[in-house]
Amino acid sequence: NARVNWRWNDKTQWRLDLADVRVAENDRDWIAPRITVERNLEGGIASWVSADSLQVEFPLQAVQLFMRELGYNWPAVAPTAGRGLVTDFDLVINANRKLAATSGQFEDLEVLAWGDWPLPRGISGRADLAFGQGSIWLSGDDVRIRWPRNFREPLIIDLVDCEIEILWDETNHYQVDALPCPLVSEAIEGQARLRFIRDEGKPRVDINVAIDRADFSALTPYWPASVLKPPVLDWIERSVQGGTTEDARFVLRGDMDAFPFRSGEGTLLAEVPIRGATLDYTPAWPRAEDIHAQLQFDGPALRIRGQIGRIAGAAVEEAEARIPDLQAPVLSLEYLSEASIPALRTFIEATPLLDNSALDLEQFELDGEATTRGTLTVPLGSVPGDISVAGGVTVSAGTFEERESAFRLEGLAGDLRYTQDGVTAEGLAATFDGWPASLGFTSAWGTEQPFDARLAGRFPISLLLARTPLAEGALLDRFEGSADWDVTFSVRPDPGSDADALWLGIESDLDDVLLDLPAPLAKPVGERWPLSLRFPLRSSESVISVRIGDRLALVQESDAVDRQRVIRGAIQLGAGPASLPAPGLYTLAGAAGELNLDGWVDLVAEMARADTTLGTLTLRADEVRAGSVMMLNRRFDDVVMGLATEDGVLTGRFDSEALAGDLRYQRNPGGAHS
Repeated sequence: NARVNWRWNDKTQWRLDLADVRVAENDRDWIAPRITVERNLEGGIASWVSADSLQVEFPLQAVQLFMRELGYNWPAVAPTAGRGLVTDFDLVINANRKLAATSGQFEDLEVLAWGDWPLPRGISGRADLAFGQGSIWLSGDDVRIRWPRNFREPLIIDLVDCEIEILWDETNHYQVDALPCPLVSEAIEGQARLRFIRDEGKPRVDINVAIDRADFSALTPYWPASVLKPPVLDWIERSVQGGTTEDARFVLRGDMDAFPFRSGEGTLLAEVPIRGATLDYTPAWPRAEDIHAQLQFDGPALRIRGQIGRIAGAAVEEAEARIPDLQAPVLSLEYLSEASIPALRTFIEATPLLDNSALDLEQFELDGEATTRGTLTVPLGSVPGDISVAGGVTVSAGTFEERESAFRLEGLAGDLRYTQDGVTAEGLAATFDGWPASLGFTSAWGTEQPFDARLAGRFPISLLLARTPLAEGALLDRFEGSADWDVTFSVRPDPGSDADALWLGIESDLDDVLLDLPAPLAKPVGERWPLSLRFPLRSSESVISVRIGDRLALVQESDAVDRQRVIRGAIQLGAGPASLPAPGLYTLAGAAGELNLDGWVDLVAEMARADTTLGTLTLRADEVRAGSVMMLNRRFDDVVMGLATEDGVLTGRFDSEALAGDLRYQRNPGGAHS
């Protein structure tokens, strides 16, 4: 029942009027009260389409088909596909095949295709464009905007009378201005102003977006993907969690051919205050929580700067995350924290720094205050490189105790340096049992030398030896004086155990120390005798070694379970090394200028009474030489001897000019000799 009025002069001048036309397309039927299509090149009109009411798909498809048949190009500023109701519609294409005018009102409009422009759905409003200028007014509740080029999710907002001004000319240049437009959704309140100007290549833009209030996570899908690289977008979306923002703004201004404006050709600036967010900056590292910071894009760089409430329990007063070049994104996280040493330790244990290290921080007790600063560097996406960290810690009034040996340092103060490979410190001030000392250490994580520490200072000999296996009362009572000491702690992998081994070493020149021992270890004050002592605090190998200059070397092994029980040992007089004998033996070898055998027998007997473990061993000495020997309260020169013990009885074989033969020597419980 449609009515048709057709007027024809020639192919440059004709007109078609349709009334009550039923249109069936895309599984829909609808009636158009009036449709007019006219061509009048002489009058400057290549095509004019007018209708009282239309579904917008029909005129868009029909006019584009008509223009293609005539060899015309569709205007660059116009959508190419859409749906929705349009009334009082007019579209005029001039004789130069350019948009001359368009107007109409629309309801529930959805733009399906529009080049690189956003695609709204659910918009109502009107358009009035003519002779190179005009406006489009937009409104709608729950308007859904898809922008695949920039948005990773549709944006759902309310629009209230937003005006878009459009200017264009015959040379295909255009300018689109979205005047300040309120943007309201459940998670976002703000406004936007946008300008796009066609230029050679990419357009020139001037975009200003102000967010009055938003949940930060609600913004992450809308960071412009055409501006930011996928690794940067993925990092922001994955890493910045929760939080709110107020008074945020985004500015993008300049020729997009020059983006990202490395030489100042334009402006890229986003400033987003963040409150109460969590920053999960890289996997396997502890998250930064309760962030109060400013996120800022500035040209080719991104920066997040502010405070972190806690990171693995430690408060961070200053933190800054930067990506200096968004085209080759490498995250740099700088931080400054004033926290307790236990909090710093908790942070280190929460990182992967010690994953490949044998170092167990549980063996140390740490306390005090510290200021730590550093930089964590993380390549993003396909950017080459490894995660790295570098920084320093300033310690004040700290304490350090190694649990196995009970070595305790107080008043720690100084600087440490650390990287992803380990930590080093030199010249930390400390006190050891009230005596001033200096501490240095190196921890090479993931290597065969995970930890080495060195304590230096001048201490009483009794203070140190009391913490060693030589802490026998019979011996300690014979040591007096002070000396310069170097004490080392070494953590090493233990082939005989799943746990790492911890060794302690002690060195000194014993300059002001008196050793009230029998010769050849009778040392007066003032002489320098280099001492070296090494023994395990925790190890499957329970061997102690001692070297006193060129006078004596001792090596001794204890039971792996009962460390107090000696199972074998050796003493080498002179400069040679001592070697462990078979179990059950304690051997003596070498040569000495002077040997007080009486004194050693008394001392060994005294020690045996205090510690019966020595009494289970058999002494054996073959070809021991001495320039002089004190025995039975007499001195004998140039003696060669052999010694052995069995059941508490010492037997000896002696050969010298004044003494030759065998001797059986026993000390009775009452103290008498026989």
